[in-house]
Amino acid sequence: MADIEKSAEEIVKQPKVEQPTPDDFEKKRVIAALGYIPFLCFLPMIMKDKGDFLAFHARQGLATTLVAVVMAVLGPVLTIFIPLIGLVIATCLDTVLALLIIVGALKAYQGEMWELPVVGVYAKNIKL
Repeated sequence: MADIEKSAEEIVKQPKVEQPTPDDFEKKRVIAALGYIPFLCFLPMIMKDKGDFLAFHARQGLATTLVAVVMAVLGPVLTIFIPLIGLVIATCLDTVLALLIIVGALKAYQGEMWELPVVGVYAKNIKL
């Protein structure tokens, strides 16, 4: 019985952790969604109180930005060396990248921590 009273006293003495307000979470959702736009991925990274939600989306935004940079170089190279087929491949890959960016931004705005296909696997390994 004394143990129960002692543990109850410890629980009461613990400082209360402030829960984020809905306005704070709304701002984080918007910043996380903007982080999927290439080169704006640094917005979630520079937030002083990122938390898991912003860090998750910052990693995925950085990964999609890196893919966009690779595609910016690879697209013209494919088009030059393989004229018609290279253009079709580059267009298809750019379309997939655009869809990943749009879906990632929408999921971030909805407050979900949804892992992007293919890119999300690599994004987990990025240290912030």
